[in-house]
Amino acid sequence: MILEIPSKDFMNCDLHKWKNILFIDTFFPMEERCMIWSWLISLEVQFFLAGSLILLLAQIHPKYAASIFFTLLIFSIIAFLMLESDPFSLYYERESQQKICLKLNLLFDNIWLRILPYLLGMCLGYTIQKTGGKFKSSKTVMVFGWMLCILIIGVYFFGLPLIIGRINLWVRASAITMLHIAWNMILCWITLSSLSDYGGLLKDFLNSKLLFTIGKFTNTVILLNPLIIRTVLLSGETGILLSGGLVIMMFIGFTITTYIFAFILHIFFEAPLLSTLRVVYQWQIK
Repeated sequence: MILEIPSKDFMNCDLHKWKNILFIDTFFPMEERCMIWSWLISLEVQFFLAGSLILLLAQIHPKYAASIFFTLLIFSIIAFLMLESDPFSLYYERESQQKICLKLNLLFDNIWLRILPYLLGMCLGYTIQKTGGKFKSSKTVMVFGWMLCILIIGVYFFGLPLIIGRINLWVRASAITMLHIAWNMILCWITLSSLSDYGGLLKDFLNSKLLFTIGKFTNTVILLNPLIIRTVLLSGETGILLSGGLVIMMFIGFTITTYIFAFILHIFFEAPLLSTLRVVYQWQIK
């Protein structure tokens, strides 16, 4: 059985497209959404607005901004802890399609679960800005940091599955929540270490023009990929019998096709618009 997230775009896009335009579609039930895969774009805009307001407040009242920041951080941790404690078992005795859809809905586009990485990213950006894009650290600290990262990854992939069924529900939820936070900290550490004098190949890779170019297409690719997949599959004359090799080939084909169309849209629409906005911004500064 293939689990498909409910979609009624043929009806919802006419009735509820204004929610996507205002980037508030994540506050409504999934059955009422148009292009439900665009939830990530909406969350990015919501987090950007919230983060900008916090940073503006930090320039005037740093204490108030810090209080709001840590309040959001604590609520995010509590929300993730509640999700991992499996509250759905109170309403569903066994795994069902409704339970899986509900859990996916809460996991993917819930603002409290997604704001934690964004807040940590704000702290990372603030640190990089204050240090001028450089991270001074000794070789001992770097070695210890990388060993700690490897240890956390090992515990998550190999240690946690061994004890997951032998510990209390709340202890398990707490452990998974802490590992979730630790994973975000690992990403922060990778970024900081690449800015140090020991960045090496990692620094070259993260600063490469190819990675920067691919990153510029991220939002366009997110919106285009499901459209391309739906167009190809729904235009088929017969059913498709999937196998491991066929899935891999389809993945490669859809990925390449998506980036080609994203590049075309970037050249003809996104790049001219960004250039115009840059010129207007520089003109206003003068």
